[in-house]
Order: sequence, then C-alpha cells, then structure tokens
Amino acid sequence: MLKTHLAKITGFIQTHKLPSALFLLALSLWTSVILFGQKFYADESYHYKQITRFHDLNFELVGMLTTIPGYHALMALFSSVLGKPSFMKIRFLTFVISLISIPLFYLLAKKIHQDKKTALTRTLQFMFFPISFIYYPLVYTDTFSTLLVLAALFFIEKKRYYVAGLLSIFSIAVRQNNFVWHIFLWAYSFVSLHGFAYSKEIIVSHLRKTILFPLGIAAFGIFVRLNGGIAFGDKTSHQAGLYLGNIYFFLAMASVLFLPLLLSELRKKTILTKKFGLGLALGMMTAASFFFFPPKLHGYNLSPGFLHDVILSLAYQKYALVYAFAIFAGFMTLYTMELKKYAYFIYPFAVLCLLPSWLVEQRYLILSFILLLVFRQEKSRRIEWTFITYSVLLCLALFYMVIATKFFF
Repeated sequence: MLKTHLAKITGFIQTHKLPSALFLLALSLWTSVILFGQKFYADESYHYKQITRFHDLNFELVGMLTTIPGYHALMALFSSVLGKPSFMKIRFLTFVISLISIPLFYLLAKKIHQDKKTALTRTLQFMFFPISFIYYPLVYTDTFSTLLVLAALFFIEKKRYYVAGLLSIFSIAVRQNNFVWHIFLWAYSFVSLHGFAYSKEIIVSHLRKTILFPLGIAAFGIFVRLNGGIAFGDKTSHQAGLYLGNIYFFLAMASVLFLPLLLSELRKKTILTKKFGLGLALGMMTAASFFFFPPKLHGYNLSPGFLHDVILSLAYQKYALVYAFAIFAGFMTLYTMELKKYAYFIYPFAVLCLLPSWLVEQRYLILSFILLLVFRQEKSRRIEWTFITYSVLLCLALFYMVIATKFFF
C-alpha cells in the first residue's frame, strides 16, 4: 500500500514539475517562518497563552482573546501527545493541520469544476493567495477556520449534510464570524440541490437532511445572548455595529489581489456593452461613497507596525483619491468576475460578514476571497498562470517583509 502511494506521488511530481516546484517553494518559505521568524507575531502570544492554559487544565480565558477557544482547545488536546507544548511545537502543529487545506481545496475545486487541470491551477492560486499565505505556519485561527469551512462545503457537494453541519458548527467555535458562512452553507446546500424551486415538501425534506444547520443557528443565538455580545474577550473594543471600513477594504484589496483578472477583462470587447457601462456607473458611485460616508478608523488600526494599518492611515488621510480608485477598480474586478451557478450570493454574505466589525483587518477578508476563488470560472491557461505568477511574487514580497523587517501584514 505504501509503495503504491509513493509511486503515485513520484508519478505526479514527474508529470507536474512546475506545480511540484511551487509547492516546495511554499513549503520552504513556511518552514523558514517557523525556524527563523520572530518568536511571536502580533496575536500569536495570546493564542499560545490560551493553549498552554488549556494544556495545564487551567480554563481561565485570556482577556484579549476575542474568539471562542475551539482552536485552542483542539491544539491543547493534540499537543498533549507531544509533551509540554512549546511555542515551536504549536507552530509546527498548526502548520501541519493547515497543510490539509491544500489537498482538500484541490478535491473541492475538482468536484465543482469537474476538471483536474482547473483544480490544480486553482489550488496553486489558493496556496499562494497573498493575504492567507503567511498564516499557514503561525499560531492563528484563520487557516484552521478556512479549513473547516472548506471541509463543510466539500461535504455539502458530496451531500453528506450531517458531517457538513458538524464541521460548520465547529468553525463557529473557532471564529464567530463564520456564523455568516454557516448560513451561506445552509442556503447553498438548498439551491445547489433544488435551485430556487420550493414547496412545503421540498423545504421539510431538506430541513430534515440539514437539521444541524438550524440547530447551529439557534445555539449561536443562545451564545450571543448569554455572552452579552459576539466577541468573547476585549468586548469594549469589538462592539458589533454597521461599519463600512471592511467593505471598502474588501473592494480595494480585490483590485490588488485579482489585478491580472481585471486587466484580462479590460482587453475584451465586452467593455463596450451596456452591462459593463452599468458596472462603471455603480463602481463610480461606490467609490464616491467613500468620500460621502468616510469611515472612522478603529484605534487598533493606528498601529505603525502593521502594513495594512499603515496603508489604511495613508488612504484615509493623504491618499484618499488613490484609495477611492482602488475601491472602484475592486468593484469592477468583482463585477466582471464570472462565477459558477448559484455562487453569486457569496457577495451579500461577504457584506454581512464584514459589516458588523469596526476593526479593519485583511484576515477578515480571507474566506470571502477564497470562496470566490473556488467558484470562479476558468479563464485561458495564459491568464491563469499569469495570475499564479503574480500571486507568487506578492507572497515573496510579503514573506521578505515579515522575515527581514519589523513589519507584519
């Protein structure tokens, strides 16, 4: 059995030399962060402290920890096998678990697109997605959260709704904003099976199949009521409301992360159509709204040690016009992006996910972009590989910044 698997891996490497080389590049960069990176990056210290407390059977929560400690409990459980949970061990354990998301994404993309080549190129884009790349080896909840949501989506595609429901509920116990994606997954499980056709019989039948999803919604409602809010700790700094900061940041980041796709669309003759003209008008109104409804930055966004905070400070002060143009370009990027059937309602769920948070964070955007990535329609081989090359270069630049400077993303 082992020889058979090794033969398959060897055969894959021989026939897919460039993808294999890129995977080895990513692996070496991630390993370098574990071995040569700073002792703690930003919130890693809080997460590690909570994990060690759980390992020592101390269930007191760290005051600055805002998430439900599902990730921390699991890491404490796994690390107990390795003895005392040193920080290096926890980083390595997080990294190994994060790597599972790569073959999982490939299987999900293959299931959705029904094409191995598309699945492979899409997986490389996922692996080198710039705003999530650096978190694979770090003691953060984000890659594990992404893994759980992707796993839930995969089992929905396989029509294994009970497994999907359990994974989705656990994802909320890792990051509370996954509650929005929990509802998305439940809605997607319906429309992917029945479309927009409904009747009493269809609804009752589907409810029986997916009963864990409404139970998860009810459980989260009880949690919010008992907890007195969504955030677990540091509640005064994380009051839920209606804030546009992350929406504008989502659009601005889309213009950067998907730039090759936007440029490929601008070369088409479709820019002369009425549909494209409508997108231009809506994009300009969205960009203009940044001036009419300028958000106020959260106090945590004023830190000079984080690249995204420096960008935001400049964008809200000296370079508001440039930021507005990036918002416009991002709107056009998403407007022209072709998605698989029933995937377009990712957009309203992305808004619902981002709207309640005053603090602007690129980590909050990861799942929205990853879901768009997996459901995006395939373009020409040249465009897809240009996108991969562009993403690799961005990742290398961010890696250098994290390793060689005092900046963090």
